[in-house]
Amino acid sequence: MAGVYIAVSNLQTSNKIKSILQQNGYAVIGQSQDAPNSIRQINTLLPELIILGSDLKGVNFWQLLGALAETKTPIVLLLKEWQQSMIKHAQHYNVFAFVGEPVSLLNLLPAVSTALANAERLRHLNAEIGRLKNDLAARKTVEKAKGLLTQHYNLTEDQAYKYLRKYAMDHSKTMQQVAQAILLKLNQH
Repeated sequence: MAGVYIAVSNLQTSNKIKSILQQNGYAVIGQSQDAPNSIRQINTLLPELIILGSDLKGVNFWQLLGALAETKTPIVLLLKEWQQSMIKHAQHYNVFAFVGEPVSLLNLLPAVSTALANAERLRHLNAEIGRLKNDLAARKTVEKAKGLLTQHYNLTEDQAYKYLRKYAMDHSKTMQQVAQAILLKLNQH
């Protein structure tokens, strides 16, 4: 199960959260009651989820959220009271769920489960976006190379494409690698 870090100022609340999580199969990998220790330990331990109290001492709350956002770790934010402005602003960071105090099994576990599931979904989407961007860049490179081949060697687009594909296969290279080499060579002339 996921490694969870608890950064909550009230030790009793922190221990209650720890107990609920551990009884339900989550590994609590660290706890702290102040912001500077939390930041240091989170950067060292690299948890999969952070449960964060909104009243940690030692650093401005928004600076704390900013520092934690750099880790890209999903956060479940503990609230003592409903503050619409805080909730709206916190959503611009890695806050994936909110839990009101007093903490209970019924309000904590669904928030933790949802935060972890949504963070995983977001990771997959970001990986897919990265893959699609790479594919698009490769296609653009191949299209540019085809254009240069048609200009320099009076080939049709289909002939240029077949040449790229055959050369890539014959030399165990990707079409993008061949296209990049063609761009380098023909753009020099």
